[in-house]
Amino acid sequence: MKSDRRWCRWTDRFPVPNWMRVAPAAHAVLLGVLVVLLTGCEERSQASQPAATSQPGRAKPNIIFIMIDTLRADRLGAYGHPGHLTPTMDALASEGVLFENCAAPAPWTLPSISSMFCSYYPSVHKATTYHAEPDKESRISRRVTMFDKDDELLTIPKFLKQQGYATAAISANPFIRAEHGFSGGFDFWADCLTSEGGEAISAAALDWLDQRGESRAPFFLYLHYMDVHGPYDAEPEFLDPLVERVEKDPGRRLTPREFSRLSRWLRTPPRNDSTPGRFEELKWYRDYWVARYEAGVREMDQVLSNLVDTLKANQLWESAYVILASDHGQGLCEHGSWNHGSNQFQTVLHVPLVLRWPGVLPPGQRVSHRVRLIDLLPTLVDQLGGSLPSDLQGESLMPLILKQAGAANRIAFAESRKGSLESGHEKKAIFSGHWKLTRTTKKKGAPDIVETTYSLFNLTRDPGEFNDLATSHPEKVAELRQLLEQQIKRNSELGRGVIAHEHILSDQAARRLEALGYVGEDDEDYE
Repeated sequence: MKSDRRWCRWTDRFPVPNWMRVAPAAHAVLLGVLVVLLTGCEERSQASQPAATSQPGRAKPNIIFIMIDTLRADRLGAYGHPGHLTPTMDALASEGVLFENCAAPAPWTLPSISSMFCSYYPSVHKATTYHAEPDKESRISRRVTMFDKDDELLTIPKFLKQQGYATAAISANPFIRAEHGFSGGFDFWADCLTSEGGEAISAAALDWLDQRGESRAPFFLYLHYMDVHGPYDAEPEFLDPLVERVEKDPGRRLTPREFSRLSRWLRTPPRNDSTPGRFEELKWYRDYWVARYEAGVREMDQVLSNLVDTLKANQLWESAYVILASDHGQGLCEHGSWNHGSNQFQTVLHVPLVLRWPGVLPPGQRVSHRVRLIDLLPTLVDQLGGSLPSDLQGESLMPLILKQAGAANRIAFAESRKGSLESGHEKKAIFSGHWKLTRTTKKKGAPDIVETTYSLFNLTRDPGEFNDLATSHPEKVAELRQLLEQQIKRNSELGRGVIAHEHILSDQAARRLEALGYVGEDDEDYE
């Protein structure tokens, strides 16, 4: 099961055969580690919730976790998109359980993945923000400080390691790196450059599987792809058919204000544009940018198709437990935003989630109840056996899958922050039934001047969130505000004493973040 392409860089802190080693990338420089263990942390590691559905005699499956960064749920055919962009993902959904309403805990990667791994909301684990200090002589921010999660928390890879799994992660996201607190529980870690594309992730995964040889231990393989994320550089074979449709019918022209909100890092021609001249003509039309985003979705699906074919050929696919998810979506100018990171609209919080375990989970089942990414860790413990900390904020998905009495929509929460931990802006959202309340808090001038606004949406009648009902439904706003405050209080209690690790990133790491739009200009979502 050899692969010809080995572009990823292996971190030398993990045991890897000599033939697989290449020079490591420049690592983030540790500014300081400020760790105060959460009171009662030992209690969290002890048994408190017995598994409800595990069967002692059942063999542990190999688990392949496919994380597709920035993938909107509504771009999959399985979620209703008519464009035939995702035949591989749709086939996977038909073989497993699809969750129609899955909420991300944050609208950008670092807090969302941290929460997904440990089943706590961002304000509990504290991996919520980063700071960029611009260099006056250059656009690049020479000093970027980020915060990673408390490494003492139980996570998905740590749990699976306890269960006897061989664990590996390959990531192309510059936030999701071993030195940023994600290595716990992993035997092996590889970082890939985003520019290398999804095939580099797949090649690294196949290399790792090949070097395992005849090992009988089950494996957990986490693959973090970035092909859908901007700056939308899909290859011409995926891009051209979609852009040609726009050339025939360009649709609505963007207003000057809408175009100006398109971030500089996105406002560039495709890297491999087969027809360079058309960019200047089509860049003024929204459908052109939608086509470029969707071309990345189509390309990502092909990357998965190639991976699945190889895994099938090596008899590693048919019985595997496969998880397909995204950390957040992407704005495509529905609400004036072209990005993700700060707003709380469904364009960034509604993510796909599929669980496929042949012979165990019912194929083709669709769950309409709202669920959360933070429910994944409790679900795996429920399915594989083991125990959970008593205060995890997620819940097993098995009662919904088994259609047990009393299973219903879950209260979901999401949050995002811009600026320092002491100041800046915050946005939070609470979901209850078909209602969603968002709260925006902005610091104005002096630290004690705060502006707070609320928006209310009925997601059943208004899935696009174009009709704010906060003024006409004050009683519902009051009800959800109470739920929101209760959630914020609970998060504060659970996070008391937790101080995230703090890192200053290298220039190279900062440049990788700039290439993905994270530093170098203000976040337009907060304008």
